[in-house]
Amino acid sequence: MLFMLKENIKIIIVEDEVLIAETIKFYLEKVNHQVLDICISYEEALIAILQKKPDIVLIDVRLYGEKSGLDVAEFINNEKLNIPFIFLTSQLDATVLTKAVKLKPSGYLSKPIVRDTLYTTIQVAYHNHLGDSKKNTITIAESGHNIVLELSDIIIFKSDHVYVQVFMKSGKTYLYRNTLQNVQLEISEDMFIQPHRSYLVNIAFIEKYSADSITMINGHILSNSRFTKHELSNLIQKD
Repeated sequence: MLFMLKENIKIIIVEDEVLIAETIKFYLEKVNHQVLDICISYEEALIAILQKKPDIVLIDVRLYGEKSGLDVAEFINNEKLNIPFIFLTSQLDATVLTKAVKLKPSGYLSKPIVRDTLYTTIQVAYHNHLGDSKKNTITIAESGHNIVLELSDIIIFKSDHVYVQVFMKSGKTYLYRNTLQNVQLEISEDMFIQPHRSYLVNIAFIEKYSADSITMINGHILSNSRFTKHELSNLIQKD
């Protein structure tokens, strides 16, 4: 079995040939990935992607109906969902191939699907996406809307059961469904530290610190259980 960079990658399959979709699902679950949904149409795909927030989407270029897999990919790009997608393809004519390339997929898989190629393509796509995602913004979903936040304006990410609470420099807060572990994959390790299992803090907004606590701007006082005063001093000076 191939070594996987991350187990339990959350995947949506957009494929109207049920046998192919079920085969792909079987292969993925054998290596501990999670298939969130199998969608057979453009409409089903959009609902599933927005509601279930996958790590990767596998998209058949040709779908039954007026809208194709290319339209699904275009929706992901236009909505700036920051979700990598991989096209599943049979024989493509030049026109369709040109459109597919312009949508900038993270990879292509030819049918019939080869198991090891499936694993490798997903592994590379996910790894590349993680590298690209450590940037200056983070996109969160609140009340059905995607909101892009500047990391430099965020003071704290705080775990709240199955949600993460975001405290902004402006005083505004957001609450969205996620885990701190997932947030860490998206943000710069140089900008945020995790002094406690329940939160991540922006180094730039630390006002005072000790071996027991950290005081942030806007009056936030947090427990520190992971860093000595000396370690915190080195981190802040490095920033």
